[in-house]
Amino acid sequence: MLSSTVYVVADAPQDLSRVWDIVRRSGLAVGPHTSTLLGVSRLGYTGQLVEITAVAFVP
Repeated sequence: MLSSTVYVVADAPQDLSRVWDIVRRSGLAVGPHTSTLLGVSRLGYTGQLVEITAVAFVP
């Protein structure tokens, strides 16, 4: 089981769709999982555009 949350500085639907396509291709969305993509106005550090939190269970 994998859980991921992706925060991206964007609000345009086409930008969020492009990011989601990258997340899917990265393997974060493979197998049983929950994923959340959030468009935000800013993140914690100057110039930061993306933050990803991922949790995985390895048997």
